[in-house]
Amino acid sequence: MNVQRTLIGLTMMAVLAVVAVACGDDAADPVFDDVWARPGAAGDNAAAYMNITNEGDEDAILTGASSDVARMVEVHESRMEDGTMRMEEIPELVIEPGETVSLEPGGFHVMFMNLERDLDPDDTFMLTLHFDDLDDIELEVTVAEQ
Repeated sequence: MNVQRTLIGLTMMAVLAVVAVACGDDAADPVFDDVWARPGAAGDNAAAYMNITNEGDEDAILTGASSDVARMVEVHESRMEDGTMRMEEIPELVIEPGETVSLEPGGFHVMFMNLERDLDPDDTFMLTLHFDDLDDIELEVTVAEQ
């Protein structure tokens, strides 16, 4: 009777191990560095910048962002068009496997519109990035004059 229970227990553990491996998540969370935001006054706008590296095997697709420091948060791209700098929201930013995308002044960035409070140098706040097929990722952002 004890041998039978042991065999049943070992069989169940083996099945669970196979299921866990089969259902394993191949997607690795992106890696973030140099995360910072420009200062801004309550009611004004500001932007956050960072480097995002996709260490996974599939595209990491940034679809949006949120934070309690602004009434509206969007992922934007700035680009030169006919001699004029234009900025607009982008619906997604694709980071291919092994690729690093820089969110930097004059390019991609996270835009904070209508700040709820002042963002002064050395302040920190939380920013949540939303990805397609990945869990939301929360980052601490440091306000800096760069």
